[in-house]
Amino acid sequence: MSKFVSAVFRIGAIGVFAFPMLSGQNIIQRSVKIPVDFRPGLSLDRWDNGYWIQYERAENPGDHPAIWMYDRDGKLVIRQTEIWFPGAYNVKLRSAAAVGDGSLIASVEDWKSAAEVSTVLVRIKPPGRISGVFPTSRFTADSIVVRNRSEIWAFGADPVRGDAPSNPDTLERFSLDGKLLSKGLPAANFFSDADRSSGLPSKVQSNDYRPETWVTYHGRAVVLDSGIGFFSPMAGCWLDLGPDGSFRSRLSLASPFNTGSPSRPNSTSWFTPPAYYARSIVAAAGAVFGELYYSPTHPGGPAPPYGLFRLDRVAGRWVPLAGSPPEGYGGLFGADGADLILRSGCCTYAWINPSSLFGPAPAAP
Repeated sequence: MSKFVSAVFRIGAIGVFAFPMLSGQNIIQRSVKIPVDFRPGLSLDRWDNGYWIQYERAENPGDHPAIWMYDRDGKLVIRQTEIWFPGAYNVKLRSAAAVGDGSLIASVEDWKSAAEVSTVLVRIKPPGRISGVFPTSRFTADSIVVRNRSEIWAFGADPVRGDAPSNPDTLERFSLDGKLLSKGLPAANFFSDADRSSGLPSKVQSNDYRPETWVTYHGRAVVLDSGIGFFSPMAGCWLDLGPDGSFRSRLSLASPFNTGSPSRPNSTSWFTPPAYYARSIVAAAGAVFGELYYSPTHPGGPAPPYGLFRLDRVAGRWVPLAGSPPEGYGGLFGADGADLILRSGCCTYAWINPSSLFGPAPAAP
């Protein structure tokens, strides 16, 4: 008989949550219900720094994107707040992060025409007040995180990627008032020696789709005890960075569903979007580098559609967790200390310690 026994828990007045029982004990640390919006064109919802964020991407000219945020108790702290600029032709919201104090940072492109764009970071405070708009050096942040409630780490590229240099910087660090602290992390750091020796970037003929300008696309940055980590599904790797943004190490990582080379250096379609994106990659407290968990999307792929994986740093691969996914599992949406935040159904999130589901994580090397 499986050690997972299905049960249904009633969570006060906020609804019903279906998750397993383990050895007859409730494994849910806490839970909350959030009114998730499933309209087309919205970001994937996720928890960040203790807050739940969702926003409209607004890909079409004339769309006015909005963003909103809830706290861990299910309270709306930032109402739907529209971001728009005078004279704009199109405003695109690319990524967002919670500061941890009730405010958030959004990465925004301000297009004045189909050929003229500027990039900014926007800070929004409760209940929906735009408190600052900070220009960046024509740098779109595909993924941002806030470290220590004081530093904005922005990973990205020139919004017109064909205009970027051959080895562009992919990281810019800012203070919360928009002051540039440092920039660096050249795109070459995302490629292995084998990639570079094979001339991978030259394999793509279109200037708009050079690999070195897309390594942060669909990526995910996470805050670690020791600095920052970044997962690039486009380059098939994980980077560990120091607290000052310095490069420390690179680990090649294949998709859990990919049996080929992690970085596919001989592929003629390197920029065909990979079948796995980082729906969520999170660092739970534990080792100095954090225990990394990953929940990929793989439309039309092998069952289960949302597996749960833990990073085996020694083997350099994502390892499916025994019994994954647990019954009622609807995806991994964040971490809070040592707990993972999972979803069941459309709108209910639960804080669960992974050791209660899958046993203790192996010691970090």
